[in-house]
Amino acid sequence: AALFIDYDGTLVDLVANPHDAAPDNEMRQFLRKISERRSPEVYLLSGRTCAEMERWFGTLDLHLIAENGYYYKHRQATKWVVAETQADLDWKPQVRDFLLQYADITPGSFVEDKAVSIVWHYRNAEPEFGEWKARRLMVELYELLANFPVAVHHANKAIEVGSLLVNKGATVQHLRTLNGYGRILAAGDDETDEAMFRLAEPDDLTVRVGAGHIDTAARYRVTSPGALRNLLNSAWEQD
Repeated sequence: AALFIDYDGTLVDLVANPHDAAPDNEMRQFLRKISERRSPEVYLLSGRTCAEMERWFGTLDLHLIAENGYYYKHRQATKWVVAETQADLDWKPQVRDFLLQYADITPGSFVEDKAVSIVWHYRNAEPEFGEWKARRLMVELYELLANFPVAVHHANKAIEVGSLLVNKGATVQHLRTLNGYGRILAAGDDETDEAMFRLAEPDDLTVRVGAGHIDTAARYRVTSPGALRNLLNSAWEQD
């Protein structure tokens, strides 16, 4: 068995500055608690870079998945593994320039460049203006990238353009097969996590975190990261 749990928005609340979401002492104690037993195995997933995941979680006994499934690293391993070696990245320079133009005309927004994706963050922009620019950007990206091997995700005050071959679901399935896991629990809070839910087996537990009525392929919902932590704590105490 294994747990595949997203970090931002799933285990911790979203914050205005993504770098302020580093785990505090309470979160580190929680992660240490759920990882100290060998069953089920615990994987922490994120869209964050390998360097940031290593800096925040490298001393904990956790399996790590970075950049929405492009890289993974087993606990105590020294090197990250590329999960998808066939990703075409020729589109990145054009998309980078396009998103930088949007950042220039949207005060408070910025662009984050990763190995296989580029993200336009607008959480710090004026709310109504940021949402309006985001809607316009989504329309323009779909037109611009109609013939490119990319996926465009809009979630949690950010728009991400990434390789069509890279997603959390594919990497979870790969690791499941590689390690022979039976039943799994997958938890996440946004569109990038839906691939995990869609590819889940009938007996798996899939949990979408967050209030509202967003359509999801997950079988269960909880309203907040705190509710998910309470659920996991209760499961550990009953076991």
